[in-house]
Formats: sequence, C-alpha cells, structure tokens
Amino acid sequence: MVFFIIGRVNSGKSTKLLGLYKRKKCGDGFILKKVHVKQKLWGYRIRRLSTEEEEDFATWRDNIPKKWHEAFVYGPFSFSKKGIEFADKIVDEIISKGIEPVFIDEIGPLEVEEKGLYIVIKKVLSLNKTVYITVREDVFAEAVEKFGIKEYKVLKL
Repeated sequence: MVFFIIGRVNSGKSTKLLGLYKRKKCGDGFILKKVHVKQKLWGYRIRRLSTEEEEDFATWRDNIPKKWHEAFVYGPFSFSKKGIEFADKIVDEIISKGIEPVFIDEIGPLEVEEKGLYIVIKKVLSLNKTVYITVREDVFAEAVEKFGIKEYKVLKL
C-alpha cells in the first residue's frame, strides 16, 4: 500500500514522514533536509533514516561548492550526481534486505518530468511494499497517474 503525505512547499511533509518513521521504529528510506547557511537556504542534503548518513543533494546554482558533480540543473538549483546515486544505493539496499516499510521524500515537479529521483521512486513503487511518500499537492494527481498508482491512502498533515 502507498501512503501519501501531501502538502505545499514548506508545509511539514518531511517532518511528518520523519515522525512516522520514528514512531514505527522499523523500515528505512530517506528525507531531503534543508540546509541553511547564515539563515539563508543553501540547498538540500539527502539523509538516510536508519543511519543518518548524508550526502549533498541540491544547491543554488550560484552557490556550487568545489568538488560538486552536477547531474543536471532545474530552475535555480544544481542537483548532485552523488546525491542521486546515494538515494539509489539506499533503495538498492532496502530491496536486497527486504526492508519494509519504505519512506521516501519526495515526489515533486522534477519527478513528474522523469527527472530527479524519478527512477529511484519508480523502483520503490514496483516492489509492492508498504511505502510512505511525500508529494507536493500541486503535482499529486499527475504523480498518481505518472507512477501508475492504483491504490493509495492520503495522510493529512
């Protein structure tokens, strides 16, 4: 079963997902954590839930650090190849170890356009496992169709 946590940007979707993971005390996955430098959004890091291991995921294009391996650019953000590979590695380990439930943050405009974490999310949804996944409300209907999800429940924020 797929459980969706739906909301706008900055509405608490990731926090809700993390809270569910902590309450269940089982499963694995990742969240996208905002990183602020001097009270300004620097970008995002991807954090594995079970180990708290992190990797840079995205940053403002005018703020790219040294040794950044860009996968692609979308709007004002540069996305890290290492961050996407890290998400894929997490999911591959979840699959190989049969871990359930799976927690994924998030489906947004990128994933609906088959970019970002699209392949990682597609892989998770093909497992027929219990999945908790955040999705931006403005792409929810499109995401359900894009990923071919027939049965799901919506968890309110």
